[in-house]
Amino acid sequence: MFNHEIYSNFQELNRRIKETHHIESKQLPDKIKHMAEYYATKRLSILNNSTKVDSRNGMPIPYLAYWLSDICGLRDKDTITNLDLSLTYISLVVSVRDDLFDSKIWSEQAHVCLANLYYDKYYSILKKTIDTSSSFWSLLSDCSNEWGKNESWNFLYKYDNRVNPLSEPFLIESSRYLVSITLPTLAAICFITNNEVYIPKIKKFLQNYWMGWKIMDDLRDWKKDLHILNYNNSSVLLYALRKFDYLGFKINEKSMLSIFMNSEFVEDIYKSLKKFYLVASQEILDLEPSYLKKFIDTQLSFHEDEKFEILDMKIELSKAISKLTYGK
Repeated sequence: MFNHEIYSNFQELNRRIKETHHIESKQLPDKIKHMAEYYATKRLSILNNSTKVDSRNGMPIPYLAYWLSDICGLRDKDTITNLDLSLTYISLVVSVRDDLFDSKIWSEQAHVCLANLYYDKYYSILKKTIDTSSSFWSLLSDCSNEWGKNESWNFLYKYDNRVNPLSEPFLIESSRYLVSITLPTLAAICFITNNEVYIPKIKKFLQNYWMGWKIMDDLRDWKKDLHILNYNNSSVLLYALRKFDYLGFKINEKSMLSIFMNSEFVEDIYKSLKKFYLVASQEILDLEPSYLKKFIDTQLSFHEDEKFEILDMKIELSKAISKLTYGK
C-alpha cells in the first residue's frame, strides 16, 4: 500500500467526513440505520476503516473536490469539507439506487427512502453554498437531466456489434451519470472562487477521465457482470463479444479467461483506457493542476504495469503448456 501525497495531504479532511457520516448514521431511524451504516462503511471505500490509500487503484471521490479547491485557491476548511461531503452523499445515492432491485436484505422502499435522504443532504449543502440567483442551478438541472438520460439508456440499450464498446460514443453514454454527479460540486467550487471560466475544461476532464475509468471498472467487474442482464452493458464483455463473435464465441467465465490470453484484446483494452486518460490530462494542463496531474500519472503508470502483468501471464502459460506437451 502506498500513501501517496495526493491522498495523504488530505487525511484530516477525510477524518472529518468519516466522523460526520458515522454520527449521522447513528442518528437515523431504526428502519434504515443499519442499511445506512452498510453503505457508509462498505460501499464507499473512502468511508471505510482503511487509513491508507493504494495510489495505483485511483480514489477520485471525494479527492476531486480537494484537488480542485487547491487549483481554485479555496482555503476555508469548513467549505471544503461540506463540498467534499456533497460528493460522498451523491455517490451514496448512486450506490443505493444501483442496488434498488438487487438487494435481498432491504426493501425497495428502504432503498428509495435512503437515496432520497442522501440526496437531500447533497442538495442542502449546495443550497447553502451557492446563491439562488446563480446560473449554477441551471447547470445542476442539466446534470440531473443527463443522469436521467443515462439511466434510460442503460435500461434500453441493446447490444449492436456495429458499435465499438471501447469507442467514445458508447463510453460517453455509459459513463454519463458519473459526469452528472461530480460536475455540480466541482462547478460549485469554481463559482464561489470566481473561476467559472474553468468549468468547460473541468467538464471535458471529467468526461474523458470517466470514460477511461469506465473501462477500468468494467475490467475489474467482468466476472460479476457476466451474471447481470445484458452483461451490465460492460464495455469489456461487449468488446469481447464483438471481437470474437465470428468464431462462435460463447461468453462465459471460461471463455473470457482464454480471451484474456489474446494479446491484441488486452492491448486494445489498455490502449483505449490510456487514450481517454491522456486527453483528460491535456484538458486541465493550463490550470496548473498539481494534484490532478499526479493522479492521472499514477493511473497511467499503474495500468501500464498491469497490462504487462497480464501479457506476461500469457507468456508464462505458453511456456508451461509447451513444457507439458513437448517436455521442454
